Amino acid sequence: MANPTDNPSDIFRVRLNCHYQAAPTTLDPPLWDSSVSSTQPSSLPHLPVVRVFGATETGQKVCAHIHGALPYLYIPYTESLDKGDVARYTSTLRHSIDHALALSYRRKSYDSNPRNTTFVAHISLVKGVPFFGYNIGYRHYLKIYLLNPLHMTKFADLLQQGAVMKRVFQPYEAPDLLPFVGVRT
Repeated sequence: MANPTDNPSDIFRVRLNCHYQAAPTTLDPPLWDSSVSSTQPSSLPHLPVVRVFGATETGQKVCAHIHGALPYLYIPYTESLDKGDVARYTSTLRHSIDHALALSYRRKSYDSNPRNTTFVAHISLVKGVPFFGYNIGYRHYLKIYLLNPLHMTKFADLLQQGAVMKRVFQPYEAPDLLPFVGVRT
């Protein structure tokens, strides 16, 4: 007889999941430097918290609040791989994304309150092998994390329309809500 811990899906069955936005806590990843978060925590943008409802194999009801699961998508990166150039490019990209999303939601793009104008949580340089067509070797991408999953569709549309940095980007792997919300067992 198989041990029930051999298959993790037998331990916890997900029945329903959703998310809500909450103020950053110590359970969330550090997205801003400590001086900002310690002096003005109420002005920081809210982060998604995923609520997962389910039951264990013994029937015990469970509600798990998962912090740190940020929605993301990838865009191709073809610029220089020099550390300074990447930092400048990602900084410019972040500001351009925040500006484009603020305008699309009819907010003042230069508001002093970061809650109203900050949409990007983090941007990191990654590499991967494209799986469309025949490809040899890696390509570089920027993995862009947003603060709210509800902005993902509009963000992907703005990338394709050329509203970010006056350039058309092809987004990849843009989940509707969060990377694992659609997973059902």
